[in-house]
Amino acid sequence: MRESRPSAESAAPASPDAPRRPWPRPGYADALAGVAAVAGPLALYVVTIPHTVALEDDGWFLIVGWFQGIGHPPGYPLHTLISSLFLKLPWGSPALLGHLLSAVLGALACGAVYACARLLGVSAAIALVGAWLFAASEHFWAQAIITEVYTLNALCLFGIFALLLYLRRDGADRRAWVAAAFLYGISLANHWPLMVLASPGLLLAVLPMWRDFTRRLPLLLGAFLLGLVPPYAWMVGRWLQEPEFSFPGTLRSPDDVVAHVSRRAYSEVDTSVSAGWSDKLEFLQWLGTDFVWQLTLPGFLLALVGLAVLLGRSPPSGRASVTGNGALERVGRWAGPAIFVGQSVLLLWLLNFDFDFFHVQVFRAYPLVCYGLLAIWAAMGLQRTVSWAEDRVPWSVFRRPRLLLGYAGVAGLAMVGCSTTAHWEANNRADSNFAQHYVDMVFEVLPPDAVLLTTGDEITLPLGYFHFVEEQRPDVRLVEMHGIAFPSNLFPTLAQTTQGLQQDALRQFIAETERPVFHTYRSHAVDHGRTVRDYGFLREVLIDGEADTIQLRTSAAGEAYFASLFEREYANGWERVARNHQVNDYGQYLGYVVLSGIPDLIERTAPLRELAERDYYALNGMASVLARFGNAKQLEQAMRWLEMAEPLRDAALTKQAQAGLYNNMGTVRWRQGDGDAAIAFYRKSREIMPHPDNPAVQHLEQIGR
Repeated sequence: MRESRPSAESAAPASPDAPRRPWPRPGYADALAGVAAVAGPLALYVVTIPHTVALEDDGWFLIVGWFQGIGHPPGYPLHTLISSLFLKLPWGSPALLGHLLSAVLGALACGAVYACARLLGVSAAIALVGAWLFAASEHFWAQAIITEVYTLNALCLFGIFALLLYLRRDGADRRAWVAAAFLYGISLANHWPLMVLASPGLLLAVLPMWRDFTRRLPLLLGAFLLGLVPPYAWMVGRWLQEPEFSFPGTLRSPDDVVAHVSRRAYSEVDTSVSAGWSDKLEFLQWLGTDFVWQLTLPGFLLALVGLAVLLGRSPPSGRASVTGNGALERVGRWAGPAIFVGQSVLLLWLLNFDFDFFHVQVFRAYPLVCYGLLAIWAAMGLQRTVSWAEDRVPWSVFRRPRLLLGYAGVAGLAMVGCSTTAHWEANNRADSNFAQHYVDMVFEVLPPDAVLLTTGDEITLPLGYFHFVEEQRPDVRLVEMHGIAFPSNLFPTLAQTTQGLQQDALRQFIAETERPVFHTYRSHAVDHGRTVRDYGFLREVLIDGEADTIQLRTSAAGEAYFASLFEREYANGWERVARNHQVNDYGQYLGYVVLSGIPDLIERTAPLRELAERDYYALNGMASVLARFGNAKQLEQAMRWLEMAEPLRDAALTKQAQAGLYNNMGTVRWRQGDGDAAIAFYRKSREIMPHPDNPAVQHLEQIGR
């Protein structure tokens, strides 16, 4: 008969009056596994981090950390303070250091996941498997190698969760209570929306110790405020100093602080008037599929087993007498599932995104904590499988506990290896230079002392990083068209002015400056009303010439960059989004070349049009110009290009791009005199994207009137 081994949960006292035994100190094996839970992910992230600026908000968080500025809502003062210290390290570029910071925070979050699994009774070896599965999940890995706030959020949450699990065993440990309260307060100074969504689950974890909690409530409130207040006080104080980089602009009143921290300024960003319940359901379907594959299919199935074990296990020995209510123990088991639902289903319900490739890229960073919970449950499921095998494997030689743990470890490492291999292509970004390649091209095209007007994160933030942080092209004046963030802008932020005032400021600046003024292709939020000279990816604003006309110039740097966009497939989602936008921009330039009828220019760009005819976005860009301005022959060419584009649709298309194709088809047919066909195409475009900004919606309204 096998000697019974006490479970990890038996450390709870037998009665309220009995002395509480502390959690036993970890042995060497536990310590080594804990170190490996951090060191393994850190090594993976260090090997794969990009050495230069990446996309998403990478450039902005680097700028804010470097200059101790004010980030976009809700401000993220904790992350700014940490990164401002980390970026002062003496080795590597600021971009590399910022990425290394996320790698360190991500690796520590994996260590916290390991601690949670151990505190739930999982052996050290299997808890290590769970931590590594979390580390190798695609989306967490992706956030751990760029400068972002989500690895810090995961570290805070799993740190709090581990402390609460520890307190389930030793509720008298005042230091653990204070640490949990302080960590909860400081976590709200990073990404408070995600932490608030996790708070009901954390409350469920506290309920079994409610007597210990209420007894120390004043102390815990003080620790909570000590964590919460200083970062925000620093942010407001820094805001009053009017730093060079402040996303919301100058602080004018307490309401500005409230609007920024509450994300009121992002109300339009978090919702779309064209999104509906079908989008939420599609997001939910995508997320469910994503959960199945992030930790590999066997890992997900083990997570289901572990969740069943968690919800079905008996209360720890003697614990019901401590809480005074065994029902609270059963409620406390739902802490993890409640956090999981809050960070996924509830978050999807609160947001109102259009379901398309772009918004999936935006959303996928939010539920990172869910992957950590799945990893914990997978470890519990693997542990239960080992226990099951101990009782049922018929051959005694295979039934030895250490041997079974070895088999489980090998199976777990196989899952980790499969996950790492599956996600390697998307996340191995050691040689990634997409943003730098674009910035190099732009800076090569710009003449000395130029002013560059720009908009769009994938364009503006890398340009801002290289210009302001690495001080490239100091002769250039970089202006963000919405007035956000940069000290060189022509007008206050969008919250402090109107589009009409922006337009007046821009036109006055162009009239008075002697510097050459350029803008990127999509920087048309404010109309300057002047002739432009089009170089492909950039347009120069000309003082002389007929208003609203375009002159065409060639740019060797722009041509080479456009050709390079077709040389490889982009595994990273954000690079695919940026690449498609840029290809569409240059496609419009090629459309203007065809429209011009200039023989030399048409001949020179012929190889580029051949490349463009292989791509949905480039074809749509070329056709959009001819659809609006072309003659009868050119309208026929536009329709041929649009028909060529239709079968080239792929998963990376946005709703806007799909709707744009049918809008262009409708415009061609309308100009050809086929009103019925035009209306049918416009309606199809509206069906895809029923947004007021969709030109097809506007066309149908005009036709109706």
